[in-house]
Amino acid sequence: MTKFFHFSQNNSGGFFHVDEVVDEGGCVFEASSPKEANKRAKKAGVFSRSFCDCCGPRFSEAFDSDTGFGSAEEAVDSHWSSSPVVVHFKDGTSKKMQKHA
Repeated sequence: MTKFFHFSQNNSGGFFHVDEVVDEGGCVFEASSPKEANKRAKKAGVFSRSFCDCCGPRFSEAFDSDTGFGSAEEAVDSHWSSSPVVVHFKDGTSKKMQKHA
């Protein structure tokens, strides 16, 4: 059974990084565990995004204790803002999604 793990984006350096992998609201990876989600995020280059001496890393890894969300929609809705999020499904597809009103 897979879950969805949300990687929120820190406003590191005073800006948000936006491209095909991440958007202002971060990114979500479908995986069977936090370890697998981290591996997929790392392979996509999520953790190599900018680092700021005062703000720290742009993204943090999922903790082993993270249980994930049951659906992509739940993961996207978990974010504090309504900014877009890029969801990466296990089948290799991705989709930009926004929080439900």
